[in-house]
Amino acid sequence: NLQHLVSKLSVMAPSKLELRKLLQGFLSQERVPEAHVLIGMLRLVGLPVDVVMYNLLMTAYKKRRQWQLVIQVMGQMQSSGTAPDIVSYNILIDACGKAQ
Repeated sequence: NLQHLVSKLSVMAPSKLELRKLLQGFLSQERVPEAHVLIGMLRLVGLPVDVVMYNLLMTAYKKRRQWQLVIQVMGQMQSSGTAPDIVSYNILIDACGKAQ
């Protein structure tokens, strides 16, 4: 389960690149809700979550046409102290522009 995985990761202290690859693995398997929970759990144990990881998650929600969740992730990114970049804003605008 995710909690066990994050517990092991907190001991291993993986790099941002390794954590991004883990997140991409979840997303490539269409496990988007689990990827979202993973990001939250990584933050809770003090592992690095960067703008690229948030952008990956927002892109996954955008592809699923879940613009409300794109907005939610953007808010979580900002409240965590991670500054959105131009890619973040483009994802947000594109997701909201395709809202039906």
